[in-house]
Amino acid sequence: MKEAILLLVGGIVSFVFRFLPFLSVKFDALESKVKQAIMAGVLLVVMAGVFGLNCISGVSLPVDLVMACDKPSALSLASMFILLVVGNQSTYSIIKK
Repeated sequence: MKEAILLLVGGIVSFVFRFLPFLSVKFDALESKVKQAIMAGVLLVVMAGVFGLNCISGVSLPVDLVMACDKPSALSLASMFILLVVGNQSTYSIIKK
């Protein structure tokens, strides 16, 4: 289930950059490599936020995203980041404006 949530989040970020007028105009003017780097950076911030929220007591996340706040979980999150980027880039390349 975590994988499905990550693919969904990656797709949502793609839609935001493709269809929000104030973002899409500036984003479309950039080179492809710059777009990919920006998307990866945004997704990295999202993943770091999820991990950080897991480490803060009192913050409630959906059950499927809850993980321990330790090194093995951080490594697992790194592999999930790859899945998030794949979902994001696939969705962005498929959707048409």
